[in-house]
Amino acid sequence: MPVGQLHAQASSFDARAVVEASRVSMTQITCVSPSMTGGDVTVEVAVNGVDFMKVPGTFHAVELPTVLSVSPSLILAGASRKIVVTGRGFIDGEGLSCRFGDMSVQAEFIDERSIACLAPAGPPRTKVCVDVSINGDEYGGDCRAS
Repeated sequence: MPVGQLHAQASSFDARAVVEASRVSMTQITCVSPSMTGGDVTVEVAVNGVDFMKVPGTFHAVELPTVLSVSPSLILAGASRKIVVTGRGFIDGEGLSCRFGDMSVQAEFIDERSIACLAPAGPPRTKVCVDVSINGDEYGGDCRAS
């Protein structure tokens, strides 16, 4: 049964944004949330773009994490080493990860301001940027994968 064009609407406080959605199955749709500040967001969907229905539950938006320091900041070439990253906005979950340059690894949650990661072995005299993600996809820092 064709559904036609699906729309999803996310509203947070007084702001409202409408984004396109795609049907994944008869019971599931997917959409990209608009950029927003942290907080609870009510999500509504409509098949016709006009008659919106509230989705049960609440979508919780969070700020991207911030890296403040990495310790130790130097490790031996060719050796993996557990490091501690301190910062803000760390959330325990499956997607919590560190990225060293282009390589991502699972992170161990310590608390909201500290996580631990196993830095991969690298060649001598190589600097890598360290970044953190809470969903395994979006990284909050200035590192850019090539």
